[in-house]
Amino acid sequence: MKYHLIAFSAALITTTAYAQQHHHTHGKAQLYLTYASSQLQVEFNSPAMDVLGFEGEPATDQQKQAVQQLKQTLSKPAALFTLGGNRCSLQSQHTEISQDHHSDVHASYQFACEGEPAPDISLTLFGQFPSLHQVEGFAIINGKQQYRVLDPDSEVWKF
Repeated sequence: MKYHLIAFSAALITTTAYAQQHHHTHGKAQLYLTYASSQLQVEFNSPAMDVLGFEGEPATDQQKQAVQQLKQTLSKPAALFTLGGNRCSLQSQHTEISQDHHSDVHASYQFACEGEPAPDISLTLFGQFPSLHQVEGFAIINGKQQYRVLDPDSEVWKF
């Protein structure tokens, strides 16, 4: 068990470090998954323009309301994705919106799962955020790395 926890932590740190270095490209987002020892971590990164409609500090009441609405939307993972098999339950969620010149949105979700990880993940975010055209998916599932590019015509990632 201790080994699995260390491996999961290392995978999460590696994934998070990469997430913080991703390139800010409008229309593209990143999805990071790590699974080990019945724990699933899902992280989503996107330019704020694609999910919020603007970048930088909210200046108007409408923009301030949009930030609050986005935080509420992202508090529910189904706004972004659904897990096949429905064997994982949400344990925690965190949303962060940077408010600098190239603002980004970062949402993370921690799940406790029964048995093996979900057999797939289906993205629901393209309907929610039509400015997104592509999501790069990076996964470490039980020590095996996977990469997949998802788009509105290819929303399901099977593991």
